Amino acid sequence: MLRRFWGRKAMQSMGAGDQRTAGRYALLAVIGAGAMGRVLLGRAPEGRFVAIKQIHAHLARDPELRARFRREVEASRMVTGAYTAGVLDADPDAEVPWLASEFVPGPSLRELVDQEGPLPLRGQWLLATGLAAALSAIHRAGLIHRDLKPGNVLLATDGPRVIDFGIARAATESADLTGTGTVIGSPAYMSPEQAEGRELTPASDVFSLGAILIMAATGESPFVAASTAQSLYRVLHSNPDLSGVPEPLRAVTQACLAKDPAERPTATQLLDHLSARRTVDPGWPAAVHEMIVHRRAAAETAAAAAATGEDPARIAPVRSGKRLRWAEIGTAAGGVAAVAIAVAALIVGMRPVQGTAVAGTEPLRIALTADSLRTVDACGLMTDAIPRTTGLVKRTNSRRTWANCTTQYDGPNGGVNATLRLAELDVPSHLPEAARVAGAPVYEQPDPNDSEKCTESARVLDNPKAVVQLTASVSGAAGCPTTMAMLKGTIERMAVAAPHSGNPTGSFLSLDPCSMLRPADVAAAIGEPAPPAMATALHRCVAEGRTVSVTLDFGDIDDVKSENGVTDTEVHYGNHGGDGTVRSLPTPPGVTPMCFRQGRRYGDKTDRESVAVTVRAQPGATVDWATACTEVDFLYNAIDPRLPQ
Repeated sequence: MLRRFWGRKAMQSMGAGDQRTAGRYALLAVIGAGAMGRVLLGRAPEGRFVAIKQIHAHLARDPELRARFRREVEASRMVTGAYTAGVLDADPDAEVPWLASEFVPGPSLRELVDQEGPLPLRGQWLLATGLAAALSAIHRAGLIHRDLKPGNVLLATDGPRVIDFGIARAATESADLTGTGTVIGSPAYMSPEQAEGRELTPASDVFSLGAILIMAATGESPFVAASTAQSLYRVLHSNPDLSGVPEPLRAVTQACLAKDPAERPTATQLLDHLSARRTVDPGWPAAVHEMIVHRRAAAETAAAAAATGEDPARIAPVRSGKRLRWAEIGTAAGGVAAVAIAVAALIVGMRPVQGTAVAGTEPLRIALTADSLRTVDACGLMTDAIPRTTGLVKRTNSRRTWANCTTQYDGPNGGVNATLRLAELDVPSHLPEAARVAGAPVYEQPDPNDSEKCTESARVLDNPKAVVQLTASVSGAAGCPTTMAMLKGTIERMAVAAPHSGNPTGSFLSLDPCSMLRPADVAAAIGEPAPPAMATALHRCVAEGRTVSVTLDFGDIDDVKSENGVTDTEVHYGNHGGDGTVRSLPTPPGVTPMCFRQGRRYGDKTDRESVAVTVRAQPGATVDWATACTEVDFLYNAIDPRLPQ
C-alpha cells in the first residue's frame, strides 16, 4: 500500500555508513536519490519533519558543484511565499553540504498525472493560481527559476509548492551553459529564448507555466518529442494544440505560451486575473489527498523504523488515531481561486477586474489553516490588497511588529491610518455580525468617541482568537465604510493567495506552540498526569492541570515592570541574532501564585520575538510562587533546546 502511494519506491532505510544527523536534524530515511545527490527525511528536535537535500559525498569535493549548491541555498533563502517549500536551514560548507526545507508529503505533478491521468478542471485552477502566486514571489525576489516543470511541483493539501532552485539565477544574470555547451533546463518545458541560449527574463518561467497547464490538462507537454533536439525545435517553431485545455483556462494558457516574451503576462498579472472570478470551486481530486495521508503515514513509519533500526519499507505503517474527514480536506484545499479570461485582457492592460462577480461564478471562500495563518505577511498584505481594492494610495513605509502592521494611506478626504492584526485577539461577544466576506463573519465596532475611527474583525478559523482585525482612522469621513472596504480587500486577497513571510532562520513565527509543550515535560514539571494541551490562540498553548495551568506563548510580549518583582538574567541564544533576557516573575502577596519566564530574541527594531512559559495555581490549589517558579524553570529549560537556532 505504501509503495503505491509513495510512487515507484517506498522510503529506504539509511545505509550503515551514512551520517545520522545534518546540523540539528536527525536523518531518518532516504526519500529518493539521483546522480548528483539525494533527498532524505529528517526530523527537527521539536518533532517537525523536514526534507534534507544532500550532494553525494564523493561529489562534494568538486568546487564547481559545491559552488552551484551554495547558489541554490542562497536562491532558496531569497524566496518566501505560500506556494514554495520554505527553506528552514542549510550548511553549504559542511563536509557533505545539505539544505533543509519544508517536508511536503504530497506527490509531484508528474507522479500524479502519470498514475491518475490529467487533472479535472477544479484541480487545474488550483494549480494555475498557486503556480502564478509562486512565480510572483520568486520574481519579486529578483530570481528566475529556469527549470519549472511537473517534477518540480509538489502537491500539498492547500495548493502546489514549487521546489528545486538548483539552476535559479538572479534576473540580472545572463543565461549560462554547462561545460559541454548544453542549455540548462528541461527541454519540453523551456521557453524559446531559453532553448536558444538567449538572455532570460521572468517571462521565461511564465512560458514554462503555460506548458505545465497543458500537461496537467492532457497528460503531457505539447513540446515533448523523441529527442532533445526535436523538443527544442517544437518549442521554437510549433504552435501547441490547446484543444485539450478547458475553455476557461485556454486563454490564460495561450497568453503564457506567446513566443515573444514581451507579449506574455507577468506572474503577478496572471494572479490578479486568476483571483478575480471563477466558475468552479478549486481543489485537488481525492487521489491527491489519499497520497498525502499515506505519505504522512510513511514518514511516521520511517521515524519509528529509525528508532528500532528496521527497514521502513518492511514494517507496518504508523497510522494516526484520528480519522481524516475528506470534506475538511476538500474545504482547506479550496482556498485558492482561478478564472477564465480573454487573451486580449491578459496581454493588453492586465488591469485587475473590479465590481461584482460575473453570473455563474461561485462565491470566494477563505480556507486557511492555523499553520498558514501564522506566517501571513501582514505588511505585504496591506501593501498589496488595500490600494487595489479601495483606491487608497500608500504614503509611508509600513511598520511591522510580530503579526501586526501599521500603514498610512492618502484617501479622497485626507489621510487614513490603519493597523492590521492577525493573532491574539478577542472579539467582544456582544457585537452582532455585520457582514460576511469570503465566508468569514465580520464584526463591526465603531469608536464611540470618534466617528472617524472604526474596527472591523473577521473570524477566519474555528479558533475564537484566530481573527483578522483592521482598525482605521479616516480623516474627514465616517470610519466604518472605509475600514470595511479595506478589510474586505484584505480577506479576499488572503482567500486567493496571501503573501507569506516565509520562515526566517531562527524565527519562532511558524512554530505550533502545542507541538513544543510536550506532555512528558509537563507531567515531569507539575508532578501529575499531563493535562491535554489546547491551542487558545495562534501562538499560545495552554494545559489546564488539577493544581496549575501551564501556558506557552510565542510573540512580541510586553515588558514586565521591575516593581512587580522581576529578576533579569542576560542569556545568549546562539544564532538567534543577539542576546535575550530571561525573566522570572513571582507574584506579590495576596495574588494567585504565578511564575513567568520569558526569553527574547532581538533583530532590528521591527523584529522582536519572545518565548514565555507561565505557571498559575488553579483556584483553591495550595501552590506557592516558589513552587510555580521551579516548575516554570523546568519547562523553560526543556523547551529552549528545541527552539530554532
